[in-house]
Amino acid sequence: MRKSFLGILTVLGIMFLASCQNKNEVSPTLSEGLVEAIAPADLPALVQAAVARDFSGQSITAAEKVTGSEGSVMYDVSVDSGETSSYNPEGGKCNKVELTEIPQAIQDYVAANYTGANIQKAAQITTKDGTVKIIVKLDIKKGLSFDEAGNFLGEKKGRKKRK
Repeated sequence: MRKSFLGILTVLGIMFLASCQNKNEVSPTLSEGLVEAIAPADLPALVQAAVARDFSGQSITAAEKVTGSEGSVMYDVSVDSGETSSYNPEGGKCNKVELTEIPQAIQDYVAANYTGANIQKAAQITTKDGTVKIIVKLDIKKGLSFDEAGNFLGEKKGRKKRK
């Protein structure tokens, strides 16, 4: 059961990672997609609640719904201060992690356990219960999940694309 839970968690994390993007850009892993401006009131209630929690006292000034060709959905929001963030429909926060900012413990784990593999991208996700996870995608079609301290949580192999 624990392995199933970690597998599901890793898959969800990879989906978040695939959906992390900069404003007006669709992630390279979402080869095609749609970015549409929406009214802040049209954001899912869980996203609105997460924004209120993360940016207390600030109003949402702009919102976008990003839909990937495979059906994944993320919401990009901007607030009064000019800060932006991305959320999944359940209110989980997703932030891109620059390769130079990946914790050393994660880099060491990858080097020791995936010889020759390189980290392609990383994201930090915060679930609606406040749990923080770091998801990394390797160039060998594997995604790895770590806790905030850099402790390994699980692995998911990439799927082959259907033709």
